[in-house]
Amino acid sequence: DMVARGLANAASRPLYAAFLTEAAALLEDDTLADAAGAYTDLGARWAELAALAAKPDAAPAELAELLPGLADAEEAAAHAIR
Repeated sequence: DMVARGLANAASRPLYAAFLTEAAALLEDDTLADAAGAYTDLGARWAELAALAAKPDAAPAELAELLPGLADAEEAAAHAIR
């Protein structure tokens, strides 16, 4: 299903991080480089969530524990590139 594929691909955060890295180099913009690092970290966090969700015995509460921190990190990363 589409959600599973998106999570398995770390919610495309590594792809976005690569884009930001390239843009940062072309524009000589340290803010974009910092944002690329944040999105790289987000990719790892999404991959962690996907790995946990793929376990047959994963409890919904375990998944839910990860979500507030992930949401905060997503918001911070998005605000960093405004």
